[in-house]
Amino acid sequence: MKVRLTALDGLRGFAALTVVLGHLNDNYKFISGANPLFQQMYYIFSSGGEGVLIFFVLSGFLISSIYSKISNPLAFIQKRYTRIFPIFLVVTTYLWTSNLFFKNHFIRLPLLVIIALFTRFIWKYFKKRNDSVKRIFLFTFLGLQTFMIFIALITLGHLNKAPKALSFLNYLTNLTLTFSFFQDAIKLENVFWSLFPEIVFYLLYPIFIIKIINFLKKSHKSCSVFVIIFSSFFLIGLGLLLPSFYLGHATGFIAGVTIGTLYNSSSAFSKKIIEKFKSKELNWFVLFLSIFTLSGFVNMPNLNRFIYSNSGYFLLFYLCFSGWVFAALVLTILTPNTLLNKIFSNKLLAFFGTISYSMYLIHSEAIRRSHIFFSYLSNYINFPNKEIVSIFVSLGTTIFVSFILFRLVESLYFKKN
Repeated sequence: MKVRLTALDGLRGFAALTVVLGHLNDNYKFISGANPLFQQMYYIFSSGGEGVLIFFVLSGFLISSIYSKISNPLAFIQKRYTRIFPIFLVVTTYLWTSNLFFKNHFIRLPLLVIIALFTRFIWKYFKKRNDSVKRIFLFTFLGLQTFMIFIALITLGHLNKAPKALSFLNYLTNLTLTFSFFQDAIKLENVFWSLFPEIVFYLLYPIFIIKIINFLKKSHKSCSVFVIIFSSFFLIGLGLLLPSFYLGHATGFIAGVTIGTLYNSSSAFSKKIIEKFKSKELNWFVLFLSIFTLSGFVNMPNLNRFIYSNSGYFLLFYLCFSGWVFAALVLTILTPNTLLNKIFSNKLLAFFGTISYSMYLIHSEAIRRSHIFFSYLSNYINFPNKEIVSIFVSLGTTIFVSFILFRLVESLYFKKN
């Protein structure tokens, strides 16, 4: 089991790196004049949208694998909220306070550390309390989310006219992940969008999704196929009707839950499918298909423009297709001693996977601040290959800050009381 989890950590680390590298180029634009071969390699490793989709597939796979039975839905939600929101609280509070009160770039990192230390202290305090105190804290937060949705309903989704990015209400829409309910809410970081469908998945899984899974386990395979197709089309339809909720991007959860259920099933059909992923031919095919999915369309500008058309219809179908490709990639990676298992079991990738959530949340801010700081230093120091050095400084800063946040806050989740 350790080998399998290490490989999945490696895949998670790869997904996080694709997001970071994509936003790194947004700040430096270094890819525009690069060698075409380098450009192609870069596009493979900087497909941030597909990287988020890998996160969705992994979440669906792991949740359906670990929680095939749930006796207490509220305890499940409490555990998932505990995983998501403490570090998210640190980052959102830092972004809001630093933009509002601290314009000096040089004190922002200490501010982030102070907020992380304070959150660590509060978390350790609540970990020592009994379950009823923890449950009150959970209900308070759920109540705050409900209150923000109520505010959205009575104001028809409009915040007040205060500076939106800095207003307290806007901060609360970010903190509670309810910004999708407001027409003029501003996300403190663009990457926050992906957490909304993640939270919706966690809320629906113990109440609704797991019941469908258990029903389909007893049904004919054709019924399962129908439900999978119908659910995918339903999410795509929601994505078109309610684009601000990003539910059309959530078809990756369906692919992840499907392979997670298959992987942990003892049926002959499931074992037969899993066995097929041990073949070298299928390994190479999945690898090629994954590379094509990550970067193939950049070589086809007309098709690329068609898929990313304003309608969004073909984009959502493309993301649905990509989710199943990455689901196949997960099953291939889980097979011991295969090529992909060895690649993604790399210790460095696994390390990036360990700090991937912190890296995902803070990387844009880390890149921005290191870019500003390096530009300031460049006024006094003549760096050779300045742009390349600056890129590595930004990447190193992102990794360092992510590791600090993981050690101070996230690591508490993995420690027993």
